[in-house]
Amino acid sequence: MLTRIYIHNYKCFQNFEFDFGKIHEAAIIGQNGSGKTTLSCVFDVLRRIGSGTAIVEELIGVRDFWHASPREMLRIEASFQIGAMCYTYGFALELPDGFRKLRVAEETLAANGEKILSRDRAQVNLVNRSGSQSHFTNDWHEFVLPRIFIQDGATTNAVKEVRSFLSDILVLRPIPDDMGDSMAVDEAHNLQPRCANFEDWLCCQYAELPDVYDNMKTWLKESRPLQDFAGFKANGSRLLIRFKAKESIDIPFSWLSSGEKIFFLAAAVMAVNDCRDRPILCFWDEPDNYLSLSEIGRVMASLRHCFAARGQLIITSHSDEAISKFTDENVFHLMRNSHLEPTLPMQSVAQRKKDMELEGEKETLLLTGDLEG
Repeated sequence: MLTRIYIHNYKCFQNFEFDFGKIHEAAIIGQNGSGKTTLSCVFDVLRRIGSGTAIVEELIGVRDFWHASPREMLRIEASFQIGAMCYTYGFALELPDGFRKLRVAEETLAANGEKILSRDRAQVNLVNRSGSQSHFTNDWHEFVLPRIFIQDGATTNAVKEVRSFLSDILVLRPIPDDMGDSMAVDEAHNLQPRCANFEDWLCCQYAELPDVYDNMKTWLKESRPLQDFAGFKANGSRLLIRFKAKESIDIPFSWLSSGEKIFFLAAAVMAVNDCRDRPILCFWDEPDNYLSLSEIGRVMASLRHCFAARGQLIITSHSDEAISKFTDENVFHLMRNSHLEPTLPMQSVAQRKKDMELEGEKETLLLTGDLEG
């Protein structure tokens, strides 16, 4: 699970650090422009590095620097716990005078405080499983973590563990109209943030984890909007959804309403988290979008219950109904005074209420994140 994130000079984040500790589920609130979606972009950069994207300009550009000015290095660092091991992966990017493309200035990977990978521009040092060190050069404009060849007995297992953890991160900003009848532009194993390849991804998960089907079916059949749901099946890389009343009918997944697609996405996320050997980290930007007010609470309560047991769920929201399913200690507030200033350090609602000597329920804080204070 993620334990800490540090971001500097990336869009609205300047020297931004947050310690998640042992929090398994968290809700982030804040005004539009405070940095909620930007935070999801950081997680997506890490996910894509873990999935094999090495070229810097495919992930981060000059426009992503604070005010699009690369006078200072851009830094991202994440720490996470996998079993008994604590890993930290991070990098720094720069644009020296005379360069047209960003280059990697630093890249590091540490396991329980011991450096496994260190890099200074093109020069890379890698500690092998045997304890010996390898020294080699890497293209300035590419990350080295995705390029390291994994071979048991030769390269430390830390690289494999970290790449696997990062690639399994789910970063979700779903657009229901894109979910179905669209060509996937990413491999099926990794779900895109807009979920355009949702059908391909779910079929892939079902092939690897057959229990995903029964897990999803149980939850979906209990959903009030899908009371006539009777199951689904894969037709190649497409899904057919069966509904049954007096008669049965199979319809393509793409025919479902926006809200129904979000129900399927939530069910799939919970099922995959339950069925995988290793739980997942899911960052979902506004999961209450496209859901009716009467169903937001049920979906959020189910997601939170699932990830409280294993894995980690981080959501953003403007919905009182969604946020009410989290405790004050697990609701965190992002604030930014103006577009000329960076995002302020993130605080829990519980701490803000204490600092401002406020009493009462979270509703008194305008849980859309529009709190003035």
